[in-house]
Amino acid sequence: MERPGVLHIAHLYPRLKEIHGGGELVLIQLLNELTALGHRNTLCTVSLPDEMREALDDDVTIRTLPSACRSPVSHFLLQGLCDLALSPALFARAPRRVDAVCFHTEGVVPALLFRQPLRTGRPCMYFCYQPPRFVYDTQKSIATSGGLVARLLPAFAAAYRGIDRVAVRRADSVLTFSTDYKRWIESLYGISDVQVLAPGVRRPREVPPLPASVRDRLLGGKARTIVFSGKLIPQKCLGRLINAVAIASKRIDRLRCLIVGDGPSLKALEEQVDSMGLRDTVLFCGFVGTEEVYSYYDASELLVILDRNVSFGLCITEAQACGVPTMAFASGGPADIIEDGETGILLSLAATDEQIATRLTNCLLDRVELERMGANARRSAQRFSWRAFARGFAAIAERIAQRGPSFAARPRVAGSAPMYQAGREGG
Repeated sequence: MERPGVLHIAHLYPRLKEIHGGGELVLIQLLNELTALGHRNTLCTVSLPDEMREALDDDVTIRTLPSACRSPVSHFLLQGLCDLALSPALFARAPRRVDAVCFHTEGVVPALLFRQPLRTGRPCMYFCYQPPRFVYDTQKSIATSGGLVARLLPAFAAAYRGIDRVAVRRADSVLTFSTDYKRWIESLYGISDVQVLAPGVRRPREVPPLPASVRDRLLGGKARTIVFSGKLIPQKCLGRLINAVAIASKRIDRLRCLIVGDGPSLKALEEQVDSMGLRDTVLFCGFVGTEEVYSYYDASELLVILDRNVSFGLCITEAQACGVPTMAFASGGPADIIEDGETGILLSLAATDEQIATRLTNCLLDRVELERMGANARRSAQRFSWRAFARGFAAIAERIAQRGPSFAARPRVAGSAPMYQAGREGG
């Protein structure tokens, strides 16, 4: 350490794009809070858009790869494979004199295999936002929606699974966002000491107004409005949400569903909405910024997310900060954040679209109960602090820096439990 209690940490993150929430937002908040606490941070990434560079504290050092490595890849699967291939180059860009190196997301895991050849002497942390889901639990949904490239996925996933498991066991410490993910990761990799750090939430002091075009569709506030916020990808199960909305719209007058976000599933979802005659009910709002999204929560009564495997769910705490409860499956981050019947509704993993629609209907028709859960949700959001998140991260980094690196892969835990599968497709 440069001086007692002050760390220099190198952070590896694959390909940074727009700040749409999720991993990018977590990284920015972590780096800025660590810097505010007095720690030095170096970010190594393939590329960094101007928008994200401006969002980072000026004291964060940035190292990117040469421009030849930044050529955009349009297909989301090919982009992920490129990030895996480039991860050793990111590791090589990390400063040699640091207290610890943190590998953020599954996109940089292969670089952990290069610890021993490089013998850098730097303790390594792996912050597992989620295991590579294309390997372990989303092959079925991706294979039916990812085109020709996705058809080759099973063969690659089978080959990559062994690489991923060996690489992760080379980390000196593994972190994740929720207790459900801790169990899943420990089961996948045969380790027993995964640390849980919950991200924070900070509602802007001034929330931009809702666009007039959206406000008009909500009938001047008279509509009964639910919202989804996130990337439009197959594992978000938005087709199921639309099915449930179609059923509930026959029971609830003026029901509106705001789908906030963008992604490769947009076209298919628009076609589904058109085929079901739901154009007046379901509104595709497109990508919005990290502050603008709060105006959509403010205009809504309930957040609904139907991904069965959510690592945390930043949108849940964002909605809670606006006094909006959440309906989600009882797995992953939602199981940690939501108190069933108090700050939201936890669905059984076996729930059908009809049952989801019934829970949705009952919730929206009971305004008193909905308002009570909303008030509880607002109080619940106060548990989540970005400063506490950064302090916890720094404490783990300091602990492994004092302990020093281990170049050998950790052995599998003897008698480890069968692969934990709650909420997942299997694999």
